[in-house]
Amino acid sequence: VIFREKSYEGIRINYDIFNQQIILSRKTGDMLLMNLMANEFISGFSFKGKNFIRATLPGESASFYQVISESKNIACYYIWYKERREILDAGNQRIYSFSEEKSKYYLFMDGMLNQYKNNRSYIQLLPDDARDEIKRYLKENRLNVKEASDQEMLVLIEYCNSILDRDSKLGGG
Repeated sequence: VIFREKSYEGIRINYDIFNQQIILSRKTGDMLLMNLMANEFISGFSFKGKNFIRATLPGESASFYQVISESKNIACYYIWYKERREILDAGNQRIYSFSEEKSKYYLFMDGMLNQYKNNRSYIQLLPDDARDEIKRYLKENRLNVKEASDQEMLVLIEYCNSILDRDSKLGGG
């Protein structure tokens, strides 16, 4: 966890996806203590082998984004969330059920963070001169960005970065 710009290793945390909160858990004797950490002081954390940063989208509240890849020309982030459904039982008591984990996918390029939902919307976010080559890569590798593993997306982003880097050098940028 990176808290107030200082990195803390080896601490046990839970990540409450629904509330977008980090919970510090520590054992004291026979008791397990759990404390909510102040999100405004957390700039990032690692959880279950995945790295997250705290960021704010325009018009949205701050959330934690999984970092898939950050490179010179392009970055890829996921936000994880759950939906809550409220049901009133016969006694008018509220019962909540939560969806499975869901995610939204984002590309960061040229200072803009844009959501993509599938291969088509992913390709539309790329510069015109790179689209055909990336489209061909997706087809040849039978890659669906919505279902791709983190590793497959990392390789794709690195490939996109190399294309964008090459194109910027060819274009004199």
